[in-house]
Amino acid sequence: MIEKSCVVLCGGKSSRMESNKTILPFGAYRLITYQIIKLSQIFSSVAISLKENKKDEILRILDDDISKTKINIESIQIITEDLEYFSPLFGILNCFDTLNANEIFFIPVDYPFIKSHTIGILINNSNDCDVVYAKDSNKMHPLIGIWKRNIKDKIAKALKNNEFKILDFLSSCNAKSIYFDTLEFVNLNTKQDYENALKILREEYGTK
Repeated sequence: MIEKSCVVLCGGKSSRMESNKTILPFGAYRLITYQIIKLSQIFSSVAISLKENKKDEILRILDDDISKTKINIESIQIITEDLEYFSPLFGILNCFDTLNANEIFFIPVDYPFIKSHTIGILINNSNDCDVVYAKDSNKMHPLIGIWKRNIKDKIAKALKNNEFKILDFLSSCNAKSIYFDTLEFVNLNTKQDYENALKILREEYGTK
C-alpha cells in the first residue's frame, strides 16, 4: 500500500466520446468505479476531482456500484470545482487547496490499464523533481504522475496569466518524464477507443 494521496481526474469535457466517459460501463462496474476499486488497492487515500455539475450523478453511480464491493464510499473524497475552463491545471490546483497532501499522484479516469508497477516507478523517481510523469512512444502523459505542493503558487500564477497548456507549464518546472514501452497507456477518447478497451478487458483481463 502506497501511503500517498491519489486523485482520479474526471473534469474533462468528453467531447470526442460524445457522452460522459466517467460513467461508461466497464466490466462489472462503471469506468470511475473500476478505477476506484483498482487504485484503492494501491493507495491509502483515493479522491475524485470533477466539475460540480457532475457530482450528484457520479455519487449515485458510485453508491450503486461500490455497494457491491468492500470499499467504504465515505472514504472516497469528492473534490469539485465549477469554473467554466477545462484546463487540468485548475483541477490540480484545487486538489492541493483541498487535500492535506504534499504530494499527489494524479491519473485521468480514462486510462484504466495503468499498473501498480508503473505507478511505483514514477513515485520512486520523484525525490528530486516537482513533477514526474509518464510518456510512451506515442506521446507524453503529464497527468499520469506525481505532483508536489511546492509548485502550487506557480500553477496559480500560470492560470492567472491564462496559461492553460499543461506541457507548456511543465517546461517551466523541475519536471521529468519517464519512458514506458507498454500497452498500459490506452486512452479512452473516442467510441472506438472505448470498444478497443473493452476488447482488451475481455481478452487480457478475462472480464465479460
